Amino acid sequence: MGSCADCNGWSMPTHLSEDSPSTPVFHLLLSEKFFLGKIEPAIQALGWEARTPNWDGDLLEQLSVAGSMGVILDLEREGSDNLLLAKDLMENKPTADLPILAYGSHEKVELLEAARALGLTVVIRSEFAANLVRVLMELVGMSGQQEPGDGAA
Repeated sequence: MGSCADCNGWSMPTHLSEDSPSTPVFHLLLSEKFFLGKIEPAIQALGWEARTPNWDGDLLEQLSVAGSMGVILDLEREGSDNLLLAKDLMENKPTADLPILAYGSHEKVELLEAARALGLTVVIRSEFAANLVRVLMELVGMSGQQEPGDGAA
């Protein structure tokens, strides 16, 4: 972890550089409005920018932007092979170092196990919703020494 003058005591994740934009970007690969409504404010409270991609555009290019901090992936998002998307992100040099948090229903045991086997950080949907800020901070290697909203950017 590097140091960051604007991080108020937080260590900057190693995949961010001092040249990154002042507001780190967290990519939301989900479409469920309920979770978007919970995740976006939590990310913003941590001082980060929540960004949902243009699904018709080049996803790898969109997630390769400077300042990208991490990815949240809904394993059950309809219309795509989400494990293949995660694998592509992990194999794409500009996105390979981004931590990926994947979540899904506790009933989708095989899907959750496949995501873990791929090397993703996997959280059951209900735990993710209940402990959102803590889970996000742990994903990017930050401790909870500060209260959310104290400016993690």
